[in-house]
Amino acid sequence: MHGVSEAELARIWDMVFNLALNFLHDESAAEEATQEVFVKASEAFASFRGESALGTWIYRIAHNHLVDARRAAFAEPISFDIFERDVSDFVPYENELGLTEAETALYVEEIKVGCTKAMLQCLDAEDRFAYILGKLFALPGRECAEISGMGEEAFRQRLSRASRKVENFMRHNCGLVNESATCHCRKRIRIALDRGRIRADILERRDPPRRIRDYLAGMNDLDAVAEAFRDNPFIERSRLHADDIRRAVALMERVAT
Repeated sequence: MHGVSEAELARIWDMVFNLALNFLHDESAAEEATQEVFVKASEAFASFRGESALGTWIYRIAHNHLVDARRAAFAEPISFDIFERDVSDFVPYENELGLTEAETALYVEEIKVGCTKAMLQCLDAEDRFAYILGKLFALPGRECAEISGMGEEAFRQRLSRASRKVENFMRHNCGLVNESATCHCRKRIRIALDRGRIRADILERRDPPRRIRDYLAGMNDLDAVAEAFRDNPFIERSRLHADDIRRAVALMERVAT
């Protein structure tokens, strides 16, 4: 039986939280989902035989939990058509607020992160999870397939389909990958402020976040579309849940005996 350490579970906790955050696009919902996933994993730990890595086994539980929760909460995702209308019909910002370059850069980064997360919501639940696993976190295809409960070829096709949808949207609409596109993050500063998508008071107090691309340090991938998503924050939340992690380890040890 696989022994579990608090350090190992903390690393998995952070990964599950970031999977949930990108899947749900809401921090409080991601927090709740992560805790629920670890309760389920702890209670089911007697069924873990070590045939896969512990993280893979828990990510599989996370996949089932998140997909089921999303389907129960939302009958349909936002569509790319709806999102395209939003990013193509707005009054461009021309620095009428007199922001400094530092303020502008901070706001642009926040807009980029918010927009990439919104794009993920345009995918259905299974395609979204496949994209998060395969593109954002670049997990190996075999592991992604196991987590998603399908064969490798089926997962490859799902990821390819999801990737085409995202890439087609971005190449047509997004200035990050197409300079001639209508929507550029800098141009959307005013509308983002007006809609409350940027909270200047919060941003100014926030420490520079670690990014998903930092989590994937050393990876040599020229996928420009995926790189835009990998600029999303990678939040290390496990340090706030040390007690939950200790309880999970203790419960796993009990049910394994």
